[in-house]
Amino acid sequence: MWTAGRNKQLKQTVRIVLLLSIALGAVLCVVELARVSNNPYLCWDNIKGVDRNVVRGLLCMEFSLMTAGVFFWLNRFHNWHRFSASAFFVALLLVFWGITGYCIDTTAGERFFISNSRGGVYRFLLYLALTVVAYTLIVTFYGRLDAARRKSCEVSAPCRLYAVVAFFTILLCWMPFLIGNYPGSVAYDSLSQLKQFDGVTKLDASNPVLVTVIFGSLFRVGRALGNDNTGVFLIVAFQTGLCAFAMAQMCKYIYQSTSSKKLYGLAVGFYALVPIWGGASQTVLKDVVHLGFSLLFLQYMARIVFAPDSFPCSIKGCIAKLIIFACLTGLSRKAAEAIVILSMVAVYLYLRKQAPDRKALLGKSVLCVCGVFLAFNIFISCAPDVQSPAEKENYSLPFQQIARYCKQYGDEMSEEEIAIVDQVLDFEVIINEYDPSSSDPVKATFHSTASEMHEFWKQYVRLGFKHPDVYLKHILNGVYKYFYPFSSGNCAYRHYIALDKTNVSGEPYYDAYYVNETAMNSLASYFAQWENGLLLNLLIGPGLYMWLFILCFGYACKTRSVSALTLFTSIVVLLIGLFFSHINGENRYAYPLMASIPFCFALVLSAPSVKKKSTADLVNKIRSALGNQLFRDSALNGLHNPDN
Repeated sequence: MWTAGRNKQLKQTVRIVLLLSIALGAVLCVVELARVSNNPYLCWDNIKGVDRNVVRGLLCMEFSLMTAGVFFWLNRFHNWHRFSASAFFVALLLVFWGITGYCIDTTAGERFFISNSRGGVYRFLLYLALTVVAYTLIVTFYGRLDAARRKSCEVSAPCRLYAVVAFFTILLCWMPFLIGNYPGSVAYDSLSQLKQFDGVTKLDASNPVLVTVIFGSLFRVGRALGNDNTGVFLIVAFQTGLCAFAMAQMCKYIYQSTSSKKLYGLAVGFYALVPIWGGASQTVLKDVVHLGFSLLFLQYMARIVFAPDSFPCSIKGCIAKLIIFACLTGLSRKAAEAIVILSMVAVYLYLRKQAPDRKALLGKSVLCVCGVFLAFNIFISCAPDVQSPAEKENYSLPFQQIARYCKQYGDEMSEEEIAIVDQVLDFEVIINEYDPSSSDPVKATFHSTASEMHEFWKQYVRLGFKHPDVYLKHILNGVYKYFYPFSSGNCAYRHYIALDKTNVSGEPYYDAYYVNETAMNSLASYFAQWENGLLLNLLIGPGLYMWLFILCFGYACKTRSVSALTLFTSIVVLLIGLFFSHINGENRYAYPLMASIPFCFALVLSAPSVKKKSTADLVNKIRSALGNQLFRDSALNGLHNPDN
């Protein structure tokens, strides 16, 4: 007789066997990936006494064992009889980026896992084995989210104390960066913005004009009050206060929406202790200002979607704040207007059936924001002292793809094809200076007219049809750091003050300097410990946060949470924009994504789901329709045959 004790014993046995199986499979897969990518440290070809065929046989046997064990575990003990398509798709996506990122990172972009055709079946089994492991972990993780989702509930109290505690906690933990790096670090883009505001150089619209005005005004006030260090510190203080306030409000929203003190504490700890935020706060950088505005915009978008059901707030007040932060978010970063408008339109379409009263107000706010963007762009384009963005800034991706093609297949190109490329870009320079991580060396050679660009685009399409793999490889090689969690990205921490001799006398534009260079170097060493530390480096780069967002997006699809998917629009558009980024893995471009991960988890735990119609409901609906049809047929027969 089958008893509960035997069931428990079998469950423990299967659990141990499955965990050992997954552990062995993971080790074998890592070893095989090392061989595929020619990693000299882990490749088992360099280990004496190891037979390649034995390892491959063990891997195939391991794949079969894992497959059987995983599905037995899920179906027997967790009642997950239905296959989760969203979890499987997320597993496929994460494994693809994990393998591709590992192979590119360990071979400096020279070898792709997907590009080698030898042993295709075996490589497919390896990919599938990792997918099975990832699917198991994702389904288990989604099960934990289901349990937390059932416990979450809204808090109707104002919760102002939670925002105050979060604000001062974040500010206190950032103080070492602010004091040790006084007056603050200055990036080269920020230096050019200060020079543009002071009239040293012409105002350039490639940098957000709004941020240029903010930086220049604060620097001028600080210079009048004291010296150049005071001006730099005023900008840093503004950025720090803005970001700390936005993150504190986000922590407050997380507690209000989920009533989870644990999630609230994790969010506060994430913003306060992970050094990317303290390091960003002390850097004069336009992306830090955009980060603060975008977090506030995202939060008020959520309040409009769920108010007044979850939050005690005035709808008109939320709409007014939403318009303000939407305008500030769109004007504080290049091409951010598209993100703001698409996000608001998505929410408007969602509220069209859910809340007609809020829909009307949001529709007016969309028109208002579009009007502000249009008026601002017209003013900038008509201003005589403002220089339009350079045309080459729009062609980072195709220029890089052409440069890779010329470097890889330059010998196959005809003289006419080389001449067409040379009319737009310097052919000899781009084949030597091509760097998949940065498009600046290639774009610097741009020189062309409209007619020459027309011929260039026609050749761009023709070459793409000849070797389409070249274009795909550059895309993967140029953006993999955004999707590979073991990469710390680029310029995660800036600890320098950009200097530029622009005056006639040869003196620097400003006299800003670090007051305590010893403390500055100590903080740089502390940040380096995070970048090189085991598992801590995962929190520095954008790759881990991209994976977490993909997990949240897949869970929202699984639970049919339309409201959460609607609010994810801004992050999805940002993610698409990263594919066209001219610098691979630049942390500052992914700041809004990285900082919104706590919000994403709170959203998927609190957003309502759309109930899926069951088979019984469908059968009853069909029966009702058939019954009504039979009734109508019998009534018609009675009219035509009155004798009956």
